[in-house]
Amino acid sequence: MLRAIEQAIKIRLVELSPKPLKGGARDSQIDLDRAIKNARHQTTHALGKVISKMDPLAFERLVRAVLVELGYADIVVTKQSNDGGVDLRARLAAKGVTNIKTAVQA
Repeated sequence: MLRAIEQAIKIRLVELSPKPLKGGARDSQIDLDRAIKNARHQTTHALGKVISKMDPLAFERLVRAVLVELGYADIVVTKQSNDGGVDLRARLAAKGVTNIKTAVQA
């Protein structure tokens, strides 16, 4: 899986035009903006392909990792059957201001 993600990242690198552009800095900025948008699109597409081929349990673990990065705590991946459609349970605690119990269906 890591190799597929590395490949997805590698293809998003877009070479900018090596020769100077006629319009100066403004045209360079437009080219850079287009390159960034193109790289985002390619990366999103490649990542979508990798995720769509993932084993369901691996995908649930990926969702768990995303929840960790978002600041969720007490994250539990539920068992494979009789879970009522809930794949993960978590709690979002934001600096004592909120404590939200969350159920995720992946």
